Amino acid sequence: MTFPAIEPGLVSVFNKPNGGIVFFAPKGTAVPTRLMQPSALGTAFASLGDLGKDGFVESRESDSEDFEDINGDVVLTVSKKKSRKWKMTLIETERPVVQEIVNGAVATNTDGTIKSVKLSTLDNAEGVMVIYELLSSGTLRMVVLDRAKPEVTGDVTHSKGDLIGHEITVNAFDKGDSSVGMAYYGTAIGGDA
Repeated sequence: MTFPAIEPGLVSVFNKPNGGIVFFAPKGTAVPTRLMQPSALGTAFASLGDLGKDGFVESRESDSEDFEDINGDVVLTVSKKKSRKWKMTLIETERPVVQEIVNGAVATNTDGTIKSVKLSTLDNAEGVMVIYELLSSGTLRMVVLDRAKPEVTGDVTHSKGDLIGHEITVNAFDKGDSSVGMAYYGTAIGGDA
C-alpha cells in the first residue's frame, strides 16, 4: 500500500476496545505471537479492569554520553541505557489481580471475591503484559510486553467522594533481542483478529 504525502486517515485518538485494555499473566506464560482478541488470550491472563481517566502513558527514556575532541566539540554520542515504561492508574481496586499487583498475596472466597490481602513490602513479580487500544480507523493495536514488571508509584488517596486508584509504572525489560516486545495491528472483529 502506498500512502500520499499527507493522509489524515492515519491520525488517531485512543478508543477503549471491547473486552478489556490491560491483561497480566505470570512469568513463564506463553507470549502471544500474533494479534488476537482479549477473549482468546487464555486463562493465565487476568484483566486489570478499567483505567483512570488519563488512560495509559507510554514513555521512552534514554541516557547517552557525549565524547569531545581536543577543542571541546562533540564528535560522538553513545547511548548507554534505554528503557520503556507504561504508566496507568488501576481503578477496579477490588479485582484480586489488582490487589496482588499493588499489595501482595491475595486469598479469595469461593465466588472469586477478595477474602484477605497480605500487605507486602517485597518487589512485584515479573510477568507478561498485553495492552490493547482501538484506533480511530477501527484498527486494533495489541502491545505484548514479554518481561513486564509493575511497580506501585503513587499515593492512594482515601477521601470521601474521591475515586480510589492505584498508580503503577510497568517497566518493560529487554527480552534478549534489543526489544521489549511486539505491537500487532489488525481488525477488531471476531475471536481472532
